[in-house]
Amino acid sequence: MTLKHLPKRSIFINSLNSTEKVAQLKNEIINKKQSSVSSGLLFNTRSGIAGIDQLSTIGLSAEATLVPSFNHLLRLGTNFLRLDTGTLSSENRVQFASGQTQKGNFHIESLSAIVPFIEYRYDNDHYFMEAGIGSTPISNEIDTSALTWFMKGGIYLAPLSISLKTSREAINETMLSYIGAKDPVDGTVWGRSMKTGYEVALKHQSDWSTSLTFNYSPKIEGINTISNKEAKASFFIGKNFLKNEQETFLLGPLVVYDSYNHSTNHFTMGSGGYFSPTSFLLTGLYGDYTYIYNNNSFINIKGNVALLNFTESSAPYFPLSSDVGDTYPTTSQSGVGFNIKALGGYKINQNLHTMGMIGFSKAPEYNSMFAGVSLLYYFDKDKEMTPNDYMRSYHAREMFQ
Repeated sequence: MTLKHLPKRSIFINSLNSTEKVAQLKNEIINKKQSSVSSGLLFNTRSGIAGIDQLSTIGLSAEATLVPSFNHLLRLGTNFLRLDTGTLSSENRVQFASGQTQKGNFHIESLSAIVPFIEYRYDNDHYFMEAGIGSTPISNEIDTSALTWFMKGGIYLAPLSISLKTSREAINETMLSYIGAKDPVDGTVWGRSMKTGYEVALKHQSDWSTSLTFNYSPKIEGINTISNKEAKASFFIGKNFLKNEQETFLLGPLVVYDSYNHSTNHFTMGSGGYFSPTSFLLTGLYGDYTYIYNNNSFINIKGNVALLNFTESSAPYFPLSSDVGDTYPTTSQSGVGFNIKALGGYKINQNLHTMGMIGFSKAPEYNSMFAGVSLLYYFDKDKEMTPNDYMRSYHAREMFQ
């Protein structure tokens, strides 16, 4: 075997046709789990979110993965430098808590550092458990941080897997939702929204790959922001047209429905600054292709093209104010959207790997582009190429998945 992906967590397991081969591959892979250190540089630019014409992020992170024994994995690290810059357009009116109104182009930025995390995972042939803790950034706007965490567990009933997850996560869509903002007149702070919720996922892997996921977040809160709730469901069924040790290709329809109690995709005091439609429907086609060359390089390309339809309900300029005052109107959008992401890796020498990623997304009134590069050093010289290693890393998780 030359392909060393973690079983039951990848479409590549579909290339195996018997329980015996699955067990054989799992033993090989677990023995190949190796400790590593890595550092990554990421760039992301977005437009059309929360009235911000452009929001760009540059992040520098470091990570260490430790494999102390057969079934255990420990990952720890930090995003130790992150610079966010944004520009508001002249067409947007931004009202602050002080009651002042600003028009015209103006620049906002936030420099944050030390965003630590630690994660632990245990797995065997029958089940897995994992948990992690982290924090939100400490920036020049908000000098405190909030705790993030997750707990997840699941069982393997080949070819079916079932998982449950609960988490408290930062909403890193915009500077307001992730970093927060400060009134330039009276210093009032708002934003930095956190989502606490639950997820149930069912996956079936054979010649056809099927997944069904339900998410419910009963508590979405931030600093001086309106509270919110979210319910989301997604369904995918795809055919594995290629499923060998060198190539895999998965293609099929994807449906996603999402709904929030309040639309708070605005930048004014009390707003959350994250995409929160009261109704969102995506129907499209999803594909995932991977090619591994000579066991020292690989490329993974994934993406979808879809029809989108969403509605954002009317919302007050100041949702926490007892005086409703002016309101944002109800808006509905529909159209075609797509996103494409590519991940590649190359084994430089026996210990050192380099991996890079690039992607682009487009939807009605929304564009996003990202790129990143990472160096990984493995302590064992016979480490095989593993796309999943990078996909599970902190460097890729914020922007690629």
